Amino acid sequence: MLGISMKTRFDAAFPGKGDQVRALWRTKYHEYNMIRALTGRYIDFWEIARDALRYAAKYYRVHLEEDELTGILEGYFRLAPFSDVQEELHVSRNYTIKELTNLRLLLDGIG
Repeated sequence: MLGISMKTRFDAAFPGKGDQVRALWRTKYHEYNMIRALTGRYIDFWEIARDALRYAAKYYRVHLEEDELTGILEGYFRLAPFSDVQEELHVSRNYTIKELTNLRLLLDGIG
């Protein structure tokens, strides 16, 4: 599923409501992240993103199984590069390219 946008994933999981659910998910993600940072109760990206997606799905009365939640969220680890950097990535083949979106994944050897 490399290169499938988060928009496409949300549209598939929430027909007719993908944009609204995605917007609420992002808002809740940032709210949850800010609250945890302010209270010193850190949890990683994956858990905050999952909690926010559960909230958004429930708000729009859509039931998602855990594997469906995971499928949507795993999109972050398979995003296609923006078109304006695609050529440079091919030129830089001699380098290992890693995104730094979640230190835990890198430390666990997943990213």
